[in-house]
Amino acid sequence: MRYNPSPAFASIFTALTASLTLGCASAAGAVQDTPITADDLRADLEDWMGWTMDTHPQLSWSVDPADLDAAVARTNAEITTDYGHRSAWFVLAQLNPVLNDAHLGVRLPDAAFNAYREAGGAAFTAPVEIREGRIFVADSIAAHAQLQAGDEFLAINGMSAETLIASLQPLMRGESDELRERVLSLRFDVALWTLLGDQDGFTVDLNRDGERMGGLRLDPTRDHVGASAAPFALHFKTGAAIMTVDSFDAALE
Repeated sequence: MRYNPSPAFASIFTALTASLTLGCASAAGAVQDTPITADDLRADLEDWMGWTMDTHPQLSWSVDPADLDAAVARTNAEITTDYGHRSAWFVLAQLNPVLNDAHLGVRLPDAAFNAYREAGGAAFTAPVEIREGRIFVADSIAAHAQLQAGDEFLAINGMSAETLIASLQPLMRGESDELRERVLSLRFDVALWTLLGDQDGFTVDLNRDGERMGGLRLDPTRDHVGASAAPFALHFKTGAAIMTVDSFDAALE
């Protein structure tokens, strides 16, 4: 079967390195969250599954095909109304834990998020590290930030960290809870937007060295990733070329 999304919303699924991705449309500087009908979404899911079955070298390496068939049937049964990009992701991403593969699955709606940013929408700029169901400020935070590496986020815009993790982490791509936490850490800005929607900014509650700090307004000009080395390096030693790759995050390239 050739991958051929329905013409009514051709960008909802994009075959890219064996991943499913959500697209978006934008016009006149504003994000247009074009509704996706239930029929179109089911048709695109069917086409993508056909493409996956035809092109994957051995799907049973990571998933029981019968389990996947059952999960797709359940997902199809849940698709009963029109969806926006964020709501469509939450329906389709239920396949990710079944696929059990960081390289195959439903990607976050990056294109819609990027259009939102380009239209002036606020994004969560602080780098995070998620460990054992908790959210911490990552070591890569800028030196001049008001946040400090190791600060624990207790709540973001009124939603507890526990609820954030429970809503997002199980739907990430990956073969283990630890890898799904890593993926969520790297993609936290778009994942948070997918969950919370458009925001004017971000107010957080923190735990810093055992002291609770409530109502801290993040400053995107300060609370962001600091200067760091490139994610890869190439060195030559005794006639051999040694490449070190620290990240496969496309945003760092």
